[in-house]
Amino acid sequence: MSKPVFIGIDIATENLRAVVIDEIGIALASSNHPLAPVVSGAGNSKTQDFSSWITAIDSVLREISNKCKQLDLIPQSLSISATSGTFLLTDSKLIPIAAAAMYNDGRGSTVLGRAEAIINSVNNSGPFYLLNTPEFVIAHLAQQAC
Repeated sequence: MSKPVFIGIDIATENLRAVVIDEIGIALASSNHPLAPVVSGAGNSKTQDFSSWITAIDSVLREISNKCKQLDLIPQSLSISATSGTFLLTDSKLIPIAAAAMYNDGRGSTVLGRAEAIINSVNNSGPFYLLNTPEFVIAHLAQQAC
């Protein structure tokens, strides 16, 4: 008999984790995948290769999907959380213009200050979109971004 379940995704600094739970919160399956290391750079920047988020989400969802099929589980919803403050700047086509800026990036004291520093360092006139990690991953899952 099929059982309804819910998938939770957490995109942390070092890895992406997923858990499948039932209606009362019992974990029935899980998966995880490492992310690219954080790179420290000029101006106290802290960045991460955003493509590792895509590789990780694709890998984890493929594994979770296989586990759900084996256990006759029917996913009802997907929730994604991530390290707060980490973001990515893209062009109007949702193509990233630079590596993701981590929550502790030191190029500005605020998210907008960090975004301004990134924009000033690239040769692109905009417009720009500021996406937090879940927004970029959701755009990928909806096939709107790389």
